[in-house]
Amino acid sequence: MKLEAPKLRQARLQRQDLWRRARAAAPTVRGEYPRVEKLHIELKFIDQTAHTPADQTHIMHPAAQAFFAFPCPYADCDGRFELNAAVGEAIGSAKHRYEGDLHCTGHRVRDGNSGLACGLHLRFVVSARLRHAAPAAHDGADASPG
Repeated sequence: MKLEAPKLRQARLQRQDLWRRARAAAPTVRGEYPRVEKLHIELKFIDQTAHTPADQTHIMHPAAQAFFAFPCPYADCDGRFELNAAVGEAIGSAKHRYEGDLHCTGHRVRDGNSGLACGLHLRFVVSARLRHAAPAAHDGADASPG
């Protein structure tokens, strides 16, 4: 088992703490997108190594935090995948679905100070289920007299 250098461990713990605080400070899905009943986010990671991270699925309901940034699954990487724009696109589109690709721009400890980005490829799909707008109630005010 590899031991983590104290500086690297401290930096990782600080990133995790910032991450938790940012998620806790985010508004709820209900507050950000009132018509959303459910968000379904699928993450598929593609790497050329034998140790490709497992796919992830995230289901978010109205009470969940509207925090759509996901850390690179490599434990030694400081990168993240920002999907805020993708969620907005899915909710605003006619099909309520948005697909895309991203590459991790973080850096991995294994690469030292090479300056090379992690480069892990992410293929994602964001699907939204929205509540239908309630039909306007008729109060008879516009009915013709009769």
